Amino acid sequence: MPLGGKANFNFALRLNGDRRVMAKIYRYQDRERISTELKWSAVLQKNGISIPSSLIDKNGERIFPCEDRFGVLFEYVDGSHPTQTSEELYAIGKTLGKLHRVDTGMNDLPGYYITLQMLSDEMKETTITNRETRQFFEETRDIAREIPFDQLPKSLIHGDLFLDNLLQTREQKLCVLDFEELAWDNCLLDIARCVIGCCIQNDRINLSLVQSLLQGYQCERTLAREESAFLYHYIIYAGLLTAFWRYKEYQVKQREGGSELVRKIIRPVQELLRNKKPLQDLQECSFSSDPVC
Repeated sequence: MPLGGKANFNFALRLNGDRRVMAKIYRYQDRERISTELKWSAVLQKNGISIPSSLIDKNGERIFPCEDRFGVLFEYVDGSHPTQTSEELYAIGKTLGKLHRVDTGMNDLPGYYITLQMLSDEMKETTITNRETRQFFEETRDIAREIPFDQLPKSLIHGDLFLDNLLQTREQKLCVLDFEELAWDNCLLDIARCVIGCCIQNDRINLSLVQSLLQGYQCERTLAREESAFLYHYIIYAGLLTAFWRYKEYQVKQREGGSELVRKIIRPVQELLRNKKPLQDLQECSFSSDPVC
């Protein structure tokens, strides 16, 4: 049975004895990158992050070839995606904060797969016919250029913590999926991507949900002052990353629903561009007040 997923192909399989597993076929990653993902996922499991375990096949392998791609079998998690309650965002924040505190020992992970400079170069090479969309990309890119990337704290990051990559089990355990964008980069990138992926409701960024996310996060890891100062910039940058990726993957390739997928990110980020003061007030509050744990 096909499961959800915009970037990869996921299937639920039923084996002998009614055991279920999830087969994930990677669209882009090569064997080496998948192997790195599985290695670090095991490290995160040992540090208390709930992640489906990869399974070993009869040949003792975790990665199998599938035509011109590679796949992995994972434990099947019987759960549902979070529904954007304050309690759920608080739990997501705690999980993210715990992930950012993981002591890696030695780190062989690269930075996030795309930098602002790489994104800017791709924008120049991409034909963007809609004037409003191009203006959005350029305005958000200019704001992102103010971020002092090299001066902000770094850690292991998930890189793609959207609701689609989270499952809440019947036992109320939050399970994190899809670590193929795992990287060593700014903690704020993960927080901001999570805001875009989990806190948008009714074409706006719900600041109440953002507050719950930050409260949960700071129960595990306290934001540095410089992180709080650039939260707005990073949310704008995360909106640009997401909207431009969707534009390339859906609108340029004329895949069904592409325009609306892009607009679902552009509209709430545009509202934030028009009125950033409520978020700035939240930034100051999140830094100055003690977390409610």
